[in-house]
Amino acid sequence: MNNLKRTLRVIVSRPVSLFGFAILVLFVLVAIFCYQLAPYDPNEINLAESLAKPGMKHILGTDENGRDILSRIIVGSRVTLEIAIVSVFVAGSIGSVLGLVSGYFGGKVDIIIMRITDALMCIPKIALAMTLTFALGRGTFSLMVAIGLSSVPGYIRLIRGQVMKTKNNDYVQAQTIIGTNKPKVLFSEILPNCISPLIVYATTNLGGSIITESSLSFIGCGVQPPNAAWGSMVEAGFSLIRVYPYLSVYPGIAILVVVLAFNMFGDGLRDALDPRISKSL
Repeated sequence: MNNLKRTLRVIVSRPVSLFGFAILVLFVLVAIFCYQLAPYDPNEINLAESLAKPGMKHILGTDENGRDILSRIIVGSRVTLEIAIVSVFVAGSIGSVLGLVSGYFGGKVDIIIMRITDALMCIPKIALAMTLTFALGRGTFSLMVAIGLSSVPGYIRLIRGQVMKTKNNDYVQAQTIIGTNKPKVLFSEILPNCISPLIVYATTNLGGSIITESSLSFIGCGVQPPNAAWGSMVEAGFSLIRVYPYLSVYPGIAILVVVLAFNMFGDGLRDALDPRISKSL
C-alpha cells in the first residue's frame, strides 16, 4: 500500500507523467467503448462519399472507400491495445522464466540461453517479428505472438541482470542453506525483487509493441483488411499523401500520441519504483 501511495504521489507530482497517464486512461476507455463511441460503422463502404474532406458530417474525412476515418481510428484503438497487451504478456512471461533460469543456475544453461539471446538481439526486432508472422501465418493472434516472441530477448537480459544482483543476498543464501527447493527460491525470494524493473520495462515496451504492430500493418504483414488498424490506415493513405494528407496524418498522430504517452508514464513509473530516486522526491 505504501509503495502504491508513493507511486501515485510521484506520478501526480510530475506533470509529464500525469499527462501521459491521463492520455493512457483515455486511450483505454476509447478502446473499451469503441463501438459505442464510433459515429459510423468503421467497415461500411460508401463510394458516394469517397475521399470526403474533413467537415461537419465526417470530422476527419473519409478514405478511398468512403469509410469514416474517425470511426476507424476509434475502433482501431481496441485492436492496437489488445495486440500490445497480449504481446507484452507473452514476452514478459517467457522472458522472465528464461531470465530467472539463466541468472540463477548459471553455467552451461546460462551460456546457452544468453548466446541464443545475443543472436536474436542481432536481428532487428521488426525483421524478426515479420519472419515470425510469416512462419505462424497471418492473423491477429499470430501477430500478437510474433511481436511477443520478438521482444523476449530484452526481458531475458533484464531479468537475468536482476537475478545476478539478487541471488547472492543473505536472505537468498539462507533459504538455500536450509534446503528450500530451487523453484521456491526463484519465485518466492528472487522474482519479487525483479517485479519493479519488469513493470517499468513492460510499460515502455507497450509503446514499442504498438510501433511494431503499426510497422507490420504498414507493410501488409499485420492486421488484415477490412479490419481497422492504425498502421494499415497510414499505408492506405500513403500513395495519396500529397493530395489527401489527412488519410495518413490522423492515424499517424494517434500512434505518436499513444506511444509518447506510454514513454512519459513509463519514465514516471521508473522514478516512483526506484527507491534510490523516490526517496529524494
